[in-house]
Amino acid sequence: MSTIELAPETRIGFVAMRVADLEKMATWYQEVAQLAVLKRESDQISWEPGPINRS
Repeated sequence: MSTIELAPETRIGFVAMRVADLEKMATWYQEVAQLAVLKRESDQISWEPGPINRS
């Protein structure tokens, strides 16, 4: 799996998206973007930054 490298000053604000397959997107955001689930409801997920590889 590839990693994403972000500059230290990079920040993500509030983002809302509608997707066809929430489970597939949740897997991608956890494994590739390394975001951690903050809150999960039946039709939405809130994320928080997880450990991001900045090397």
